Amino acid sequence: MDPTEQDHYDKARFATILQNLNRDNIPSLASAVRYSGHPSTRIIDAPTTPRPVSCRLLSRITCGSYNAVSTVLFADGTLWGISQAMRKQIRVRSLHGIAEAMAQLNSLSFSQGGSRLFDAKGDVVGVGASNIVDLDWWQSM
Repeated sequence: MDPTEQDHYDKARFATILQNLNRDNIPSLASAVRYSGHPSTRIIDAPTTPRPVSCRLLSRITCGSYNAVSTVLFADGTLWGISQAMRKQIRVRSLHGIAEAMAQLNSLSFSQGGSRLFDAKGDVVGVGASNIVDLDWWQSM
């Protein structure tokens, strides 16, 4: 899947969230977090009366596996969002975790493979045929 197709696919997955998201509230939330502090900002001594820092939401929304990221530009030129390097780092960590899980599963072995067969009571009584993945269909997505 080329980057344009991936972007379209990602936005389609988040369509409901993006339609219901009140984008007008994002700048005020970002401003409050930046000035008042949040664990991610590393501000320890937050002021008791936060002053707003003007900012605006840029139109581009980047969608990831489990999130949608908005980019916020503050009046002083500070840009909040996710960089390409950070996205790559997150993806590498995720893939590393998946590889570890697959390595653990490799130690398991079974005499048969396929779908479970159930009796009328819902109890497993055997192993049926395997489903075959249509790789051509998945690659066309």
